[in-house]
Parts: sequence; structure tokens; C-alpha cells
Amino acid sequence: MESNSNNSNFKIIDLIGTGGMANIYKARQISLDRTVAIKKLHPHLTQNLNFIARFETEAKAAASLKHENIVSIIEYGRDSEDYFIAMEYVDGKNLKDILEEHKKVPPEVALVIAREIASGLRYAHEMGLVHRDVKPANIMLAFEGSVKITDFGIVKASKDISLTTTGSTLGSPAYMSPEHLRGTDLDKRSDLFSLGIILFEMLTGQKPFFGENYQEVITRILTENPPKPSKINPEIDPRLEFILKKVLEKDKERRFQDAEELIEELDKQISWYKVSPKKKIIRDYLENPLVFTQRLQELRVKNHLDSALYYLNLGKGRITDAKKEFMEVLRWDKDNEIAQKYLNKLQAEYDTSIQFQNLKAKIFPKNALTTYVLLAVMVILLGFYLWSNGHLQKLFSKSKSSLSLSNPPAELSLPSGNVAFWKNSSFWVKDSYSPNITTTISGNFGYLVVSAKPSAKVNIKGKLYSVPPPVTLKLPAGKYDLKFSAAGYKTKQKKVTVKKDKTVVVEEELKKR
Repeated sequence: MESNSNNSNFKIIDLIGTGGMANIYKARQISLDRTVAIKKLHPHLTQNLNFIARFETEAKAAASLKHENIVSIIEYGRDSEDYFIAMEYVDGKNLKDILEEHKKVPPEVALVIAREIASGLRYAHEMGLVHRDVKPANIMLAFEGSVKITDFGIVKASKDISLTTTGSTLGSPAYMSPEHLRGTDLDKRSDLFSLGIILFEMLTGQKPFFGENYQEVITRILTENPPKPSKINPEIDPRLEFILKKVLEKDKERRFQDAEELIEELDKQISWYKVSPKKKIIRDYLENPLVFTQRLQELRVKNHLDSALYYLNLGKGRITDAKKEFMEVLRWDKDNEIAQKYLNKLQAEYDTSIQFQNLKAKIFPKNALTTYVLLAVMVILLGFYLWSNGHLQKLFSKSKSSLSLSNPPAELSLPSGNVAFWKNSSFWVKDSYSPNITTTISGNFGYLVVSAKPSAKVNIKGKLYSVPPPVTLKLPAGKYDLKFSAAGYKTKQKKVTVKKDKTVVVEEELKKR
């Protein structure tokens, strides 16, 4: 449809949405020649004078909110018999439509959306406003990558309206906090509970509290704990479960106490998932959700595999960390042959060690002092005999000759330091300029494993890598200049020499400016 609004400053173009309180139109603001969204209240709501008074007050308060994660209000007024709000037009999709189509979103995308919502809520809370109706339908994802909260300015006015109205629900019960449902005093922590429900739904594909009707949903929010997220979606790790458990506490005193506290935890997970930049990940996801979800999974596998190989290179003290990273690889790619190969060999090494310990315990029981003394005497006597007859010199000569003919691979270590283990294995690394995995060591190449504290960018031959997790590179033998940089820290340069069939491990600790 296309018609002119009675307000001469706006030209209605099309109806783009409808809700329990208003219809939303795409329109053109004539004075500034720009696209806007117009929200017109349903006529039956304009008969409630108390509602209108509160609506005007809240609309003016919301108009003062200027934040990148909040839809801006341009104008408020009355057009003939209609009350309307003109606001920023977001070219994109709302989260409700995305979840209805795809059920859930990748953890990286879910974390960024939740973080951006929390950022907008933090600002609103600092300005003294509580949204009260945080739900997927009120979250817009712009095609250019931003995340914006809508409907500030209306939600507080809904207090004068009953929970249900004809054919609709004001403030969907499925996203309400327990204190909201009880009608007790609300504060910023109620918005955080609602955000927690959204995050739970994005990660698992279902709401934490559901039922056949509103009363059943309300009862569960008030009385039941949400199901364990990892039982619904095994891809959810304990770190995400911690966030969900805390943000969905029924007692608001046990929740995150403000949006800033929640943002700190979300940022840790965003860093762990290596999500950067945030707008790009939203933009790429909206462009093709299915393809981008597959790309993200492949990236997770690659990052965990790099970390596992890095810890493996460090040797005995980090083998446990290497196992954890290999397990993460299998969590996202259960048929990954690389992770399976190394975990099997590491387990075999461990089993051999345990068998040796058990055998030793049987042969040399505790407190068997006499046995140890006799063994020591026998070793000394045997050594003296071999030396006096020249046998020991011949043995050393053969060993030296034999070792000089061996060709051990890159310098890597396991708890046992068993070189034979590596001679019979393939050292899997990623090529410097290719995502392919190589299985052999050939040519004039060596290996460079790079990491840093804190998270940083490292420039190697003009290419930037984000570390940690560590990056393992196969490079031609030679000298390389490494440049480490991170916001707020001094840039650091380091020269390294990569030798044929050798592994160089570099872990730099940057100093603050």
C-alpha cells in the first residue's frame, strides 16, 4: 500500500508489522527525505487516559536514549485520532523471525547478539529506564551487522493494561522474570533474566520454560529450574552453562547484578571463540545462515587443533591441555581423524606407563630395602665385569654408530620422551598459506608455533594471525621477523630462525604501555 499520512511530515509506504499495542509502518520523513518507521497505537488503547499519560512520559524519556544498540526515537505526536512514534528504520530481520526459521543460531552469533543487547540495556539502565519487554520480537538484526533493541518508551506504560488483551499478549510471559510475573517491584535485573531466556533459546532452539498455555508457562517460570542446556544441545560447553545458570536465577540477588557484570562474562566467551569483528559476524550470518554456520564449525575445529598441537609441542607439562583441545575438536567434529589418531596414541602411552608402574610395584614392593640394596650391588658388579673385559666400550661404540644413522623428526616431546613414538607417527600441522592439513615432513621446511599473552595480533611475512589459541605454521627454513601488537600494550618484535625438520616455539608476553 502507499498513502499519505495525515501528518504532512510523513508518508506511509507499507505496513511492516503488527503487535498487541500498535501497527508498524515503513514511511518516508519528507522534511529530511529519509526512511523511518512509524508506530501507531491501536485505537482501543487511546481510550485509556492513564495509559496515554504514561505513554507520553515514557516516549519522551526514551527519546533521550542515544546508543548504537537502541533504535532511536525521532518524533512523538498525535495524528488525527492516532498516537504515533516515528523512529529509526532498521533494514534487517527481527530475532523472532530468525529463530522461527532456524530454531537456533551458532554460539559465536548468539554471544555477539546477547552482548550487544546487554550493551544497550546497560546504557538504558544507567539512564534510569527498565525495558520490561525484552524478547526476540523486539530485537532487530540489521543487514549491515548492528543489533538494536526496539520498543523503549512503550513498555513501562503497559503496567496499566492487563496481561492479556484481545488476541495478543503484552509482555510475552515466556520472557518475563519471576518478579515481573508476581507484580513486585522491577529493576534492571528483570531485563537480564529476559535476556537470559533469549540466549538460552538461541543456543538450544527452545525456551527454558514452555507450556501449552500462558498459565503453564508462568507456573514453570515461578517454580521450576530450567533444563540443563547441554542435555538439549551437547555443543554447549560448561562456560556457557555457567552464564545461563546465573542469569536465570529465580532469586534476583543471585543473578548478575547489572549488565556490566554479564558483559564481562560474555566478552570472555567471545574471546575464547575468537569472534572478531562483531558486526561482520552478524552481517555474514544474515547473508547466508546455513553456509556461515558450517564455516564457523570448520573454524572452531581448526582453532582447537592448532591449540592441541601447540600444547603437544610444549611437551610433558602441557599434555593434559593437548588432550582437552583434541577432545574439543571431536566435540565439533566427532569423526576428525587427526584428533582420534593423537588421542589414541596418547592413551596408549598412558596405558603403557600405568602397566610399567604396576609391574614395578609387584617386583619392588614398598619397604623392600634389602631388595634395592641387592639390586644395586648386582648392577655394580655387572658393570665392573663388562668394563674389565672391554664389553662396555664395544657396546657404547655400537650405540653411537647406530644413533648417527637415525633420522628423528621435528623436536617434539611426550611424557616418556619416546623418540620412536614420533618416528612412527605423522606430525600434523597446517600449511602457512593453506588450510590443508599435511601428514608428512619433507623438503626444506620447519615448524613455527606462536602464541602471546594477552591476546594479540602477530605479523608473520605480512600475514596477521590472532593468538591465542596458538598458531602452528609449516614454513620454509630461514629467518623470520615476528611483530606482536595489542591495544594498550607495547608492540614487540622478535627474530626467529626456522631450521629444517625442527620446531620453534615462541610465546611472547606483552607489556602495558
